[in-house]
Amino acid sequence: MAESAADESVPGSFSEISELPPLKEVHLTPSATPSFPEDFEVPEPAPKISKSEKSGVQVREAAQRAVNAIRRTPPKLYVYGVSCAVFLIALYIAGMSLYNYLQDRDTGGVSNPVPIVPLSQPETPQTAAPAETTAAQQAQPEQVQPPDTAQPEAQPAQPEEQAAPANPRPARGRRGRVRGAPEIVPSQLFVSSTPQGAEVSFDGSALCETPCTLTGIAPGQHTVSLHKAGFSAATRNLAMLSGTNSSVSLELSPLGASLSVASTPPGAVILIDGKDTGKLTPAQLSMSKSGTYRVTLRRAGYLDQSSSVQVELGQPASVSLALTHLGNTDDIRAAGGKFKKVFGRSADTADMGIVSIKTQPKGAQIMVNNRVLDKNTPFDFYLNPGTYVIDITMSGYQSLHRVITVQEGQKLAIQETLNPE
Repeated sequence: MAESAADESVPGSFSEISELPPLKEVHLTPSATPSFPEDFEVPEPAPKISKSEKSGVQVREAAQRAVNAIRRTPPKLYVYGVSCAVFLIALYIAGMSLYNYLQDRDTGGVSNPVPIVPLSQPETPQTAAPAETTAAQQAQPEQVQPPDTAQPEAQPAQPEEQAAPANPRPARGRRGRVRGAPEIVPSQLFVSSTPQGAEVSFDGSALCETPCTLTGIAPGQHTVSLHKAGFSAATRNLAMLSGTNSSVSLELSPLGASLSVASTPPGAVILIDGKDTGKLTPAQLSMSKSGTYRVTLRRAGYLDQSSSVQVELGQPASVSLALTHLGNTDDIRAAGGKFKKVFGRSADTADMGIVSIKTQPKGAQIMVNNRVLDKNTPFDFYLNPGTYVIDITMSGYQSLHRVITVQEGQKLAIQETLNPE
């Protein structure tokens, strides 16, 4: 019996329990209210802060800290930052542009340059080759010609699969469009000049003489230069477009000849073919044409000097003359009279020379270095040693011009017959 009671008191598994035991009620006694002294003050509860207010306070504090940090940042740091940003943007744009340029260059076609030849040159015998090729093609219509006409006829035609490039690249574009290479058409240029017969140089190569026409010019910038003997060169820069017929006309300026004139001593008046140039030596003169010119130098107190010089256009010429100092005419004294012939020279005229001038007819006026003497021919007078210019004039007769050199203690006689005008 005891064993059966024990078996009934010990429950089996949870699945074997058919009915749960009743729940017991537990009664809790309330705790006693704490007692406080009479003078104890109960603290007031702290005000509750909502989550929104807390987040607002944190945002304001963070903003204030950020503003303080920005104010403490040096101004140069902003400049460096902006400069670095601009540099990176420019570097990125340059890289993209270079990449686009390389892609376009790889996909675009390259045309062969066309040689520039004057139109006036005769055609070469090679022009008959295309006609023979055309006749051969018409005679054999069944033969398949390769796409490249520059290859020999014996080469077999390539299949269509091999005609494509080995490494095809897709055409690049924003929307996949294919860019075709623009067709380049050679241009022509007609060149003329004033005067004609100038040598034409195109991009540094001499081709023809004006007027002439240049053909086969590739589009772009080109330089045309004209040269002619005796004229200054003329140059023109041109921008040629594809397939245009242009013309250019240049006027050549004649080259002037330069003449350098000098004298010893300087300061002499320069006369060219008897005309005063208004310049004093040394001077540089510009001559308008080539030829032989008579250059005369004149200075007060010196003898006039003249020389002929040959001048060529475009070539420099020079002339230099030494001027002879004229004698002093302040001490001209009369040398005639019976008293002087008997007693001879005085002490103050011992170092002077005597000049005797006689003319037929008598009564001609005498000028010594442009100084008019107070007596007419015949007349004897003293002069200091030196060079003098003697001019003898008389109304109704041709003038005489003489250059004399007086030496100390010598007598110089001039006897002339005046010719009527």
